[in-house]
Amino acid sequence: MNPSNASSSNPNGSNRRDDDSDDDLRERLMIANFFILDGRRRRHRRRLRMWPVGLSGADYIQQVLNNPNPTNCRWQFRVGPSVFQLLADTLLEEGRYQPTSGVTVEEALGMFMKVIGFGTTQRDLADRFCRSLQTVWSCVHKIWTQC
Repeated sequence: MNPSNASSSNPNGSNRRDDDSDDDLRERLMIANFFILDGRRRRHRRRLRMWPVGLSGADYIQQVLNNPNPTNCRWQFRVGPSVFQLLADTLLEEGRYQPTSGVTVEEALGMFMKVIGFGTTQRDLADRFCRSLQTVWSCVHKIWTQC
């Protein structure tokens, strides 16, 4: 064994193992960094629609209320169409609910009835009625405080 080699590294080659483990760690960090950055790029590149294509909230309410089978309204809102319309008219006539931000009183009442009747979450209502979480909260809160 050459004495000059013995002084620069351990006889068991531990310096070489340290270099290999450092290189392995660097490689793993680079791969992890690539996946993190790639995920960010993909998220910014592909914006999906927030709401599925389908009926808007007002159209959904009208379809349920005007369905020839009144059972559908009872299944959706726990009341028949005539009671639902009577509640909506009462809220409007007594000035307890003022339609705002393009939300009709029927739509707001439908959101409220789904929360009360089924415990539907705000996210589910936002999906069903194609509204923001803030709008859903505002509509349900207005009906709740006025009843």
